Amino acid sequence: MVTLPKELVESEKIKEGEIIEISVKKLRKEGFGILKGVGPFKAEDELKTHD
Repeated sequence: MVTLPKELVESEKIKEGEIIEISVKKLRKEGFGILKGVGPFKAEDELKTHD
């Protein structure tokens, strides 16, 4: 059982008890712009390991 938003139910004219098909997809979060003032990653920013 799932709960659908009222706006979706109204726009798609879905009735209670009606059988519908839904697909579920996990969205990937985009981190671009999440930290203001942090520039793009550069090669010199890469962590150098000790040999």
